[in-house]
Amino acid sequence: MKNICYESTGTCNLKCDYCISSDNLKNQGKQVNYEKIIDTIALFQPQRIVISGGEPLLDTELLDKLKLIRIKCPSTFVSLSTNGAVKYDLLPLLDYIDCIDFSLPSIDGDIYAKMRGQDCTKQVIENIEAAKRHNMNLRLSYTLTKINTTELLNILDFAEKMKISEVRIGRFFPFRDAASCNQKYELSDDEIKNIMNSINENDYSFRIVPPIEKLEYMESGYLTINYWGEIFLPSREGKRKIAMVGEIDEDRIKEIEQNQGRIFVHTNMTKSGEYLSNMLLPKRIRPTSSEYKRSVIEEFYSDRSRIIYSQAFRRLQQKAQVFSLETNSSVRSRLSHSIEVSDVGRLMSQKIAQKMIALPKTKKYHLDDDCAEQLVAIVENACLLHDLGNPPFGHFGETAIQKWWNENYKGYINSYNKRAKNSGENAIAFTTQRQKSLLQDFQQFDGNPQGLRTILRFRNDEVLGEETGYYESGMNLTYQTILSCIKYVRCAGEKSKDDINFKIQKKAGYFQSEKSLIYKIYDELSLPSDRRFPLVYIMEAADDISYCMSDVADSIEKGLTTLKQFTQDFEKIWKEEYKEGVPANIISPEQKRKIDNEELKDINIALTSGWAAKLTEIAANRFVENIDEFMEGNAEAILSKHAANAEDEIWYKLSDVLGKYARRNIYSAAEAESIEIAGYSIIKGLLDNFGRLLALTKGEFEYLLDPKNNPKDKKLDVEARYCHLLGKKYIHSYGNQLTEWKRNLSRELSEEQLEWWLRVHLIIDHIAGMTDEYALKTYQLCKGICINILK
Repeated sequence: MKNICYESTGTCNLKCDYCISSDNLKNQGKQVNYEKIIDTIALFQPQRIVISGGEPLLDTELLDKLKLIRIKCPSTFVSLSTNGAVKYDLLPLLDYIDCIDFSLPSIDGDIYAKMRGQDCTKQVIENIEAAKRHNMNLRLSYTLTKINTTELLNILDFAEKMKISEVRIGRFFPFRDAASCNQKYELSDDEIKNIMNSINENDYSFRIVPPIEKLEYMESGYLTINYWGEIFLPSREGKRKIAMVGEIDEDRIKEIEQNQGRIFVHTNMTKSGEYLSNMLLPKRIRPTSSEYKRSVIEEFYSDRSRIIYSQAFRRLQQKAQVFSLETNSSVRSRLSHSIEVSDVGRLMSQKIAQKMIALPKTKKYHLDDDCAEQLVAIVENACLLHDLGNPPFGHFGETAIQKWWNENYKGYINSYNKRAKNSGENAIAFTTQRQKSLLQDFQQFDGNPQGLRTILRFRNDEVLGEETGYYESGMNLTYQTILSCIKYVRCAGEKSKDDINFKIQKKAGYFQSEKSLIYKIYDELSLPSDRRFPLVYIMEAADDISYCMSDVADSIEKGLTTLKQFTQDFEKIWKEEYKEGVPANIISPEQKRKIDNEELKDINIALTSGWAAKLTEIAANRFVENIDEFMEGNAEAILSKHAANAEDEIWYKLSDVLGKYARRNIYSAAEAESIEIAGYSIIKGLLDNFGRLLALTKGEFEYLLDPKNNPKDKKLDVEARYCHLLGKKYIHSYGNQLTEWKRNLSRELSEEQLEWWLRVHLIIDHIAGMTDEYALKTYQLCKGICINILK
């Protein structure tokens, strides 16, 4: 059984004429002992029990009933539904319920009083604030009626302000005695649909559960037991009584169980102690094609296999970490760096997992051994993926793409429109806010969202995922691995939200092209889309620890400095920044002596292995000590100087000084900057050449993609050569995305605009996917410097 409503009392402090449980008071005779009622509830093995009334907070036996429910139904999700208008100490409830659900029809006192007889909004808000202070799983229920339709947006804004996890939008149920009020309260299906369409245009950080589609579903599936011992379904005529406590019609109950799937399709039932096991339950955009049934941990290991055997991962061996086109194989590439990050991430997540296992089992974030292994595997996967979307020549490549776009896109649109006019095709113009937001994918281009495109889109196979509505052609990784790669929690073209930590939304985390996919993932895991997935913090900390050490080591390997000179420069910066010498636990006198005498030359042995180990330990401790903050996904980075305690502050200073050293002595070195300048010119030159394809109309580009056509017939010989250079998997993905988007094409976006926008993505996908060496060779070919065939 998915759900049972237990009306534990008829006592209530309000007199709502639309209350569907008020007819309980008409019963005559003696109430049934609650122990018998709970024994009956336990026989149903419900996934969820909703405790309601009357008003359950007025039930003098409430805590005794909840304690017994916990004993009889230990794995059941227990939700308490209250009007919140009673002054009540909520803290004792924390050990017995998984969710408190406040029924709130309005935050306007006059409207509230019209619906409930008196204005209780002040008391309700006080209780909601108290529930937040106690870190309770807090939800709001709002019932749509003719009286309060104007209040819905206010309720949603209030929920955003209060950081509510979920808002359930119900509809007025003309059931039982409330049926006599249907003229006063009931909205039609069309009215409800229009209201829901209006709110769907907004982005909220919480989950919204829409109204039940048909009242018939409730009449056939909303199983209820009241304090009189009646087991019934609500209907317009009253109670459709099935049995009394102690009498169960098993066939009837099976029928109700089947009907409940239509009611509770959106219900998230995450119990205390099971929060993480539910969060880590693997799911993919499309079902796996493997006939072998994997265990949970094998699903995440399968992700790792998909990553390390992918072309995109292998190409990282020829993408620079700092020094592009490097011939010294001892200097790190993006590939070796990613492997090192995964090692640090594994060690850190293991430490974190062990600490979470030690938390009391009653705590929300307690971890069992199986989940611990899963957590570690997901973090390793995210670490391996974290640089997958970086274009050639690293951050300078990102800058080149952004600058090229800003300088040229208007010219390409003008050229397109001139050709369209001559050929009788439709022109394109990106003038509305929605249309302009699509183009922000390129103005805000970054390796992080490009990495998501890489894992979600690119594959050489046939069209996949058609049954889901998404023509998914990527690695088909688990949702958990995907979300662990999203460092920034806003889409390109969207504004930062004032109530969200700026650090986690300072850049775009994903493009408009993947927004619907990302929202689908968040929604199916019942997670807010403007919060980080918790494991992102661990991946980010592992990357921070790794690169600040490895960049220094590479500069020594290349001969830009020596360990002795680095130590001297490091001490100088420390003194400048903090007006003190380097503490002995960072560089001991004995270490300093050996380095000065050149007895130690390997920085890893001398310094950085110890530094990395200590920072990993500090990060693990900080994550668990502030676990609520990180699990909610709105915190700064784990290794944040602002959040350091006095004991650990010295190690945050270490990270700060290493960063300043790298900026002064490594990234600005001639060996690094000269290649970056060349890389900038290479990326911009490639975009200029492939950009010729953006001046073509939709019809012309489609003509070039068809191998049966002769480009000479339309004088597109040169453009055809560049089209033939485009990677087949990128063209395949372009076609899939066209099909995917056309299914949901809005009136505000024409097919021509859609196609051109995805064509820009196609060209940038091709160039961003190049290795440094291949980008150089392609550039030389385009400029006629070299005529070797590209391989």
